[in-house]
Amino acid sequence: FLRLINDPDRLLWVAIRGDAMAGFINGSFQRAPDTPIHIPKSTFRIDNIVVDPDSRGLGLGIQLHERILESVRAKGISEKNLGLEAVNQTARGVYKKVGEETESHWMTLLTQNK
Repeated sequence: FLRLINDPDRLLWVAIRGDAMAGFINGSFQRAPDTPIHIPKSTFRIDNIVVDPDSRGLGLGIQLHERILESVRAKGISEKNLGLEAVNQTARGVYKKVGEETESHWMTLLTQNK
């Protein structure tokens, strides 16, 4: 976690329940360069959101999401993105509750010989 805490281009929020870590969310600021194929803009990407199984269902994931968005907005960033596995229904449910919408899908082709 020290690497995340000390990097000015990253944010980390931790949820504590009792005397233990119950979850965390982290992400990074992204800057698209001003080139002919990019629109110069700054965005924030959520890299991880994790809630301990014993702490799920308490709203911690939503609270962590809200806290990191407050920090992102305070820096003047209006666009946030994230990626998640299609099979992760729990995460999809959390993001749907906070108003997230799917904008794109990535496809993966495994090229390993069988």
